Amino acid sequence: MYERDIWPQLRNEFPSWSQQELVHEASKRWKRLTAEEREPYKELAEQDKKRYLNEIIAYRRDRWTLQYRKQAEKYENRLVELREQKAQMNDKKRRDHETATIPS
Repeated sequence: MYERDIWPQLRNEFPSWSQQELVHEASKRWKRLTAEEREPYKELAEQDKKRYLNEIIAYRRDRWTLQYRKQAEKYENRLVELREQKAQMNDKKRRDHETATIPS
């Protein structure tokens, strides 16, 4: 959070510096901040962490729900197939039984 705020200022102050040098400078400036100056950034970081964790939980829940629905649909389709097969077998048995009991 702090680096995001200070980055444009550092770029303007040191346009020829590499990213590594700018990060090092941002780090030095962070260390020089007082506890009161750091507090807003720490609060923002904590809020961002909570937001991220909530997003991860929602993502995992949605992914699990989708996987569950796909699996349930697969089982439901298989159940329909088995019921159809059973009905066909029962029809065949009934026809065979009727054919066997009808005198010729």
